[in-house]
Amino acid sequence: MIFEVLINVLCELLAAMMKGYNFVSLPLDAIAVLGEFCQYGAYIVGADLMLIFCSSVVFWMTVKGSVGLLLFLWRLLPFT
Repeated sequence: MIFEVLINVLCELLAAMMKGYNFVSLPLDAIAVLGEFCQYGAYIVGADLMLIFCSSVVFWMTVKGSVGLLLFLWRLLPFT
């Protein structure tokens, strides 16, 4: 239940952020539907398994982004 509240708060913050940008035209109803879908998934699968999956995805995205940033900076160094 706590996890569902956090998902709802996150979706509301995302929707408020998208309303602030005038140049972005995303359907805000899709964000609300995504939040309800995640809440239903947390109810079916369980909040602990959904949190493990989300943390795994975020971890690997962070690793990939860090390695990509390091490679980008390495290529900028002048070694000639």
